Amino acid sequence: RRILVGIDARDGIVMTKGWLGDSGVRAVDLAKEMKARGVERIVYTDISRDGTMQGPNIEQTATLAREAKVRVTASGGVGGVKDLFALQSIESAGVDSVIVGRALYENRFPCQMLWRLCETDLRDAEADAVRPDCPRLRTAVG
Repeated sequence: RRILVGIDARDGIVMTKGWLGDSGVRAVDLAKEMKARGVERIVYTDISRDGTMQGPNIEQTATLAREAKVRVTASGGVGGVKDLFALQSIESAGVDSVIVGRALYENRFPCQMLWRLCETDLRDAEADAVRPDCPRLRTAVG
């Protein structure tokens, strides 16, 4: 099976029409219905967190995964590495992947900072991201 369903919700309620319409349907209930129809993965976005970088809604995401007994890709709110660790703590509930958006654009991950330090020193597309001949990188990491 290769079909996944995206559920966008605010306060646990499915939102429609570009997040403007309140469906009155609980996200957990929709996820259960989709599971019954054979869907094995839900991309769950808490729209109140999307783009905020204030952290994902760990509790609601875990609840959806546990109650619907479906694998979940978390979306919305990731602001850095600590949020990835928080999501990792609910992997046993079925939350096994994440979508990261704005935090990547704003270089909120340490690896991105290291890449940027050497960005101008890269000679070709096959160069390693960590190069011993990059003096700024050696200074940054010790």
